[in-house]
Amino acid sequence: MNHQTVTNQLSSIGACWAVSSHKTLLPNDNSGKPGYYIHPNAEYPHEMDIIKVNSLKKASEYVAMVKACKAAKTEAEADDIYLEWAFSD
Repeated sequence: MNHQTVTNQLSSIGACWAVSSHKTLLPNDNSGKPGYYIHPNAEYPHEMDIIKVNSLKKASEYVAMVKACKAAKTEAEADDIYLEWAFSD
């Protein structure tokens, strides 16, 4: 897994990196741990919509989760998919 692969995956769902595609720590992140930051909507990259992940693998899993949610037959099914992703390591 490399940055370019994940960048292409993010682009495929209309998302993009926030700030940088490298691990960083944003000023308003109180966790104290560097991470990767994703804008879910590249057309409107609002700072309040930023998603933080701790690895490129988790960023790739985010893409898979978004695609699975879009393919879900019900909102409840999509919620379950999201929650499984959000609470996995």
